[in-house]
Parts: sequence; C-alpha cells; structure tokens
Amino acid sequence: MKDNAFFRVVQLLFLTSLFASASAQTVSVPDPGLNAAIRAALRIPTAPLTAQDLLTLTNLDASRRNVKSTVGLEAARNLASLNLQINQLTNFPIPITLTNLSVLGLASNPLTDLSVPSELKQLASLTASSCALSNLVVPASLIALTNLDVEGNSLPGFNLPATLTSLIALNLGSICSPISLSQPV
Repeated sequence: MKDNAFFRVVQLLFLTSLFASASAQTVSVPDPGLNAAIRAALRIPTAPLTAQDLLTLTNLDASRRNVKSTVGLEAARNLASLNLQINQLTNFPIPITLTNLSVLGLASNPLTDLSVPSELKQLASLTASSCALSNLVVPASLIALTNLDVEGNSLPGFNLPATLTSLIALNLGSICSPISLSQPV
C-alpha cells in the first residue's frame, strides 16, 4: 500500500512538471515588428514570450510595423481581432489555430494569394483591400462572415459561396469579372 502511494505521488509530480513545462514553453516571434506589437499588447517588454502569454492575447494591432512574417502567431489561439494592415506581407498562411478570430484586417499588404481556412468559422469581418490579390478563396464554411472588403485588387474573378447568408457588406470595387455565386451544398 505504501509503495502504491509513493508511485502515485511520483506520478503526480511528473504530470505537474510536464504541465508547467508546457505552459512555460517559449514562443519565437522572429519578425521584429510583429514581436514588438505582441510585446506592447501583452506589456512584456523583454522577458521571453511563452505559450501561456500568447494564449492571453485576444486583440492585436500590428498595423504599420513593417511586418513581413507572422511566424509564432499560431500560438495566439484566442485572438479575436487581428490587424495586420499596411505592412509588407507577401504571404500570409492564416494559422488554422486562430479559430476564435472574428475580425481580420490585411489591407495594403503586397499579398497576391489569400486562402481563408475553413476552420475560421467565427470570422465576421475580412478586409483585404488594396493588396495585390490575384487569387482569393473564401470557403463556404464562413457562415458568420458579415463584411468582406477586397476592393482595389487584381482578382480576375471571384466565387462567392451561397452559404454566406450573413453577409451584409460586400465591397469588390470594380475588380471582379465575373462574379459567381456557388450553390449551397
């Protein structure tokens, strides 16, 4: 009986240290502009950023910071609002871990291709105006989308899923020809 209790205490200590190690795991954000924006939002000027720190981040304004890479942002899984407008993003693979994201601002970046992951089901507003988009994919699963602004791009056409019935504001400017409305599945 005494050996069994000792084994349980050792097991509990091991699990506790494993959990503490996971929550204290450092997150690398190599882009100086994005790193500075995250540190300003979290009020952590110099200490290493941890996974736990990034989980507390719900709103991030990283606009006008010359951001070129979003590596590390995938750890901010509780982000609800992300402003990356007026930066130098040429590629933005939106992390599928950002499932709480409801507002995404990407305007005035030199993006040429944007594919929104189907996992971002809470996304209500997407602004990607005045980029260099020649390809945009908006999945049918984004049923919470109320605002889509892609004016000022070079899209040769655009497929708008019919399932986007919550859409209130759609700004395509004079960019698209043809626009097609897909049928609901």
